Amino acid sequence: MVRNVLLEQVDTIARPIIAVGNDYTDGHIIPPHHHRRGQLISGATGTMVMTTPLGRWVMPPQRGMWIPPGTTHDVRLLGAVAIQSLYLKPEIAGGMPAHCQVLGAPPRAYLKQNA
Repeated sequence: MVRNVLLEQVDTIARPIIAVGNDYTDGHIIPPHHHRRGQLISGATGTMVMTTPLGRWVMPPQRGMWIPPGTTHDVRLLGAVAIQSLYLKPEIAGGMPAHCQVLGAPPRAYLKQNA
């Protein structure tokens, strides 16, 4: 996973999925933007508030969101937030929902214990 870079810096990598992690301070706002890739986003710490033209979602740790390709969104961060994102090329995101959707993102300890 690449850490603390903008997607634009790695988007041209010829891989169907790119993993990026970023750390943000309390109150940081990621202004409205969109990606050509779909995004699975979750926060290991803090809370994210994501807004699109169709709604607003609050994601504490252990929750994430699917953001379809081309969806304009902004993110407000409450507390120090460590974000992990998987960016999927549109051609492999076809089976994903056509709208934003909140997802469960269990902690790693749970995944290891129940594997």
